[in-house]
Amino acid sequence: MHDRLYRYVLTSWLVFCCCGFLTTAASADVMNNGNFNLDTGDVNVQSILHRNPSDQAERTTQIPVKKNYQIENDFANSSLSLSIPQQLINYGTLSSADPVLRTSLLKISNRIGGYQIIADEDRSLQKKNGTIVPDTSCDNGSCSETTAAEWSNTLTYGLGYRCDNVSGSDCPDDFTQPDYYRAFSNLMAQQSGQAVMQSAVPVTRAISQITYKVSISGTQPSGNYTNTITYIAVPGF
Repeated sequence: MHDRLYRYVLTSWLVFCCCGFLTTAASADVMNNGNFNLDTGDVNVQSILHRNPSDQAERTTQIPVKKNYQIENDFANSSLSLSIPQQLINYGTLSSADPVLRTSLLKISNRIGGYQIIADEDRSLQKKNGTIVPDTSCDNGSCSETTAAEWSNTLTYGLGYRCDNVSGSDCPDDFTQPDYYRAFSNLMAQQSGQAVMQSAVPVTRAISQITYKVSISGTQPSGNYTNTITYIAVPGF
């Protein structure tokens, strides 16, 4: 099904540096969503959900850094807007005994219809030599990109996220339990992008808080690990 849709792509780099010996604490650098990409036109929702990491350079156009962007579609008096006010997230020092939590807000409106915000990562956090910090599978191994589960054990490692409603109720229901997390959809593993917020009806202003959680083992090799997380706003009409 080919609908005329407009998509808004926010790309944020997640970076942390591990330093010292393998059993010591690690230092984290910065997650910065100062790189924004905007792409509009005729797109297929399925192509968004199933795109390849190599597609990103071809499918997006880099534009100057701004806090907020708004897209106007072809329908009279219609508007879709998505913003992430936080421009910089610093993980500080990472330790195998102390998972690090950082947050950012997603703010969206679409006054003529519903929407979905689809999120994915291009790959797991990874060094240039291929060493990774895995995506979390939570304490009992049952969380994934589609299902949240409890992640409270400090001996459970990886990268994950949760969504909490600030204004509205647009986060997935499986985040209503405390300490429940999901892994990001991993394009390198050919996983489809998943909705982190959605509504079937028009919204004036919905706000959710995304919490990023990183936990590493004491044997995690030192170095710089990076990946890219992309948020795509898809309007409903």
